[in-house]
Amino acid sequence: MLQNLDDQVRDCMQRARECAERANGVVDPKERAEWLMLQARYVKLVRHIAEAKRAREHDEQATSLFRVLHIDDDSDILDIVAASLGLDPQFVVRDCRSGADGLTVAAEWRPDVILLDVMMPLMDGPSTLRHLREAPQTADIPVVFMTARAQTSDIEHFKSLRTAGVITKPFDPMKLAALVRNYAAG
Repeated sequence: MLQNLDDQVRDCMQRARECAERANGVVDPKERAEWLMLQARYVKLVRHIAEAKRAREHDEQATSLFRVLHIDDDSDILDIVAASLGLDPQFVVRDCRSGADGLTVAAEWRPDVILLDVMMPLMDGPSTLRHLREAPQTADIPVVFMTARAQTSDIEHFKSLRTAGVITKPFDPMKLAALVRNYAAG
């Protein structure tokens, strides 16, 4: 078996060249067409392997980025957070407008940290957090509540729910990236 994608590309290219040479030496048009079709298959396979290689390289680069999932029903807050974290090229931000959508994205994408609004319709932040903690694939993802409820008792309550922290609204957009990193680090 070939060791890596580069070896596979070289092997397929060699086989494509051999098919082309055989096709050139064949007089029978039907047999020539068969060799050319085989050559085309190898060329197509080379393209497919090259795409797989690019995808693997992209995935490796993406793993060095800091992935943040932001769940909030307020599109203005989603935009502000995306713009704030977008100032740092190491952040990749995805957002969801509901707790239910956030649960799905969190399980599939596995972010490094989740920013979670407290007050949302249908499924509020604490309910979403409970579901995140119950699912094995999301149980250990740090969650930071974002809320306008800035009373000391509210903040202490949110911290008691096994969150990494609480960011009160309004927040300083220029300091948000550092806050998120600190909360994610524990």
